[in-house]
Parts: sequence; C-alpha cells; structure tokens
Amino acid sequence: MMFLKSGRIEEAPFKLFHRAEDVPKKAFSRRSVFLQKDYLRSLEAAAPAGMEFRYLYLPLSGQNGTLYYFQAINLSSKEIGQIINFQPYSNIIKSISDLVQSFLFGTGKDRPNYLLISGNMCLSGPYGIGYDPQDEKTAAAHLFQAIEYCSKDLHKKGKVVATIVKDYPEGRTAFSAGMRQHRYNRLTMDPVMKMEIRPEWKTMSDYVGAITSKYRQRYQQARKKMGDCTVRVLTIEEAEKLQPKINELYTAVQEKSPVRIVQPHAGYLLSILKNMGDKAVMYGIFHEEKLIGFMTGISDGDHYEAHHIGMDYDYIRSHSLYLNILYCYIEMAIRSGARELSFGRTALEMKTTVGAIPDMHEAWLKLSNRMLNSLACHLIPEKTGNDWIPRNPFRD
Repeated sequence: MMFLKSGRIEEAPFKLFHRAEDVPKKAFSRRSVFLQKDYLRSLEAAAPAGMEFRYLYLPLSGQNGTLYYFQAINLSSKEIGQIINFQPYSNIIKSISDLVQSFLFGTGKDRPNYLLISGNMCLSGPYGIGYDPQDEKTAAAHLFQAIEYCSKDLHKKGKVVATIVKDYPEGRTAFSAGMRQHRYNRLTMDPVMKMEIRPEWKTMSDYVGAITSKYRQRYQQARKKMGDCTVRVLTIEEAEKLQPKINELYTAVQEKSPVRIVQPHAGYLLSILKNMGDKAVMYGIFHEEKLIGFMTGISDGDHYEAHHIGMDYDYIRSHSLYLNILYCYIEMAIRSGARELSFGRTALEMKTTVGAIPDMHEAWLKLSNRMLNSLACHLIPEKTGNDWIPRNPFRD
C-alpha cells in the first residue's frame, strides 16, 4: 500500500509516540530484537540527559505496519559532549572543533538544536525502520515523510539542524534511491565486520579446526596468555556491584573512538541485562579477582551481536586481551546457535584475522541550512583514512 494520490505519494497516517511503552504491540511483531520493546525500553531507561526518542508507526491494513525509530540528540546539552572526540589530540584541534560546532549548530541557549538520527547510534546495523519484507518499498517511500513528521514535532521546542539516516546495506536501492533527490550527502563509513558461524561448528574446537596452522598457533598463544585469568558470566547483582569498574573500562574503550555522540556509561549495559532476559549476557574477565575486561553479547535469532566491551589497556599485550575477547565472542555465538556474528566497525584488520569480513553499509547526512548542506559534499572525505589489509584465517 503506497498511499498514492494523483500520481504522488499521499501523506501517510503516522502515529507518533515518545516512549516505546506506548507503541502498539503490533508494531513490534516479527522485528529484530533491536526494534523490540524490551531493548528500546532499556535504551530509554539509560539515556543521558539531552537524548530523546521518537517512534512513528505506519499501520497497514491486515499487516504489521512499519515502525520508524528515531533518536534526537540535543547538541546544546552539556551532558552530550562533543560530536568529535579530539581528547587524544591537542587542545588546539579541540578549539577548532568547538568553533566549527558553534558555526554549524549555534549555541542553542534558549531553544535546543537537535541532531535527528534515523537509526541507532549505539550499534551498527539497519535498525531505523522495522517492516515486513513485502513492505520494503512502502517503508522506503515514506521514510522522508516520517523524517519531516518527526522534525515538525521537535520544532515545537527546538530546531533540527542536521539529520542522519544510517546503516542500510549498500545497494539497497529502495532506501538509497531517494537520498540524492532529497539532498542528502553520502557519508563514508567503515564497513561492519561480520562473520559466518558455520553450521558444523558445535564447539570452539570445531572453529579452531577450520583455521590454518598459522592462525591456530596464534589462537593457542593468545589463550595461553589468559591462563591466569577467569572468564565468567556476571549476574545482574554482580554487574551492579562492579558498575564503577565496568564504567571505567567501558569509558576507556569509548574514548579511543574518533567519533562519540553520547558520553558512555555502564547504565545502558545494566539496563539491557535487566530488561532483555536470556537474550543478553555480560561476561567478566578477572585477573586475581580484579576485573580487567568485560563483553556484552545480544542474541537476535540467527544473528549474534558483539555489543559493547570494556578493557584495561595495561593487559592488552601481556594477555592478548582484545584478541581473546574476539575469540570469546565467537564461542558465545556458537553456543547461541547463531549463523552470523556482527563485530561492529572497529579494529577492522584484527577482526579479519579471526574470520570476519567487511559488510558495507550506507549512511547519509543532511544539514538543515541549505547553503552549508550544498557545501557538505565537498567537505565530507571520500575515504575513511583507515588503511588495512584483510586476512583470511580459514583453510578453505
């Protein structure tokens, strides 16, 4: 159902909600776990000041309809922090960053300036629209109406200065075809690193048997370095007691990221554990009873999400900590019965050494200021600047 009228797309009958709790149950039917009420409520519960949510439901007769999910970030909020994380660099560069942000977004002293995101900034993947496969064209056709509808709601108290549509698999023309028409600029993004979990892998030994002797030796050496560590599932009670340390380790990793929209904190991860039941798990890595790392995993049917991690960088080399975390995720995915493991966007080359391959996704940006938006295409880099060499650890 395209809502066609006189050869054009008619205004869609959206239903707007500010909380996942208020969205009709039907809207969540047969969606990814990341577009289910339990996960979305977890995100709401742990959201920092300055982050808001919008849900637009487009009902379709006799079907589940389409759910458009938006995150709205108040760029003027002190709790949000800088869009670009220049902390590892000089104060001079940071000052330039502040100046650029003021030019683009203004100060927003009286009315907030919003960055509107169709999708989820907390993970990589196409989690901005939930639709039934047969409704893909309809969902794509009404995306821009949904963005406009959501923007008008935010304009009641502020201004949307930029919009990002993120993470649709490259080549999905149903979504990308209209981007240029609506003056969106394509953002160059690192690929999402994904790994096939083969059906014959029932244990970690099966995975190890599938890799070459070179990478098998690498695996054994990394595991040996972890010999004095304990890896175990953390209960909610344990995670709550360890929250200050979890937050410290989590922040250490997030601050290495060149782009950080929201300030990281452990509350988001604890909220997931409390609300998602057996679909979410957190493992802790202990050295002499000291928490030196953790990893959260989320099961989504045949898909397993290697979610946020935390690490003590003093143990990176001595214990091959990061590499061992990747191996742990593979084991977690095998145990869950998943057929695909998503590692996210960081450490691309290292992830290929354990078996991940790049999966390209598209993201698009539009600045509300027409002049700046017309210049954006000349300022956005064509490459990520992240040079890396793909590896293949498998015998075949």
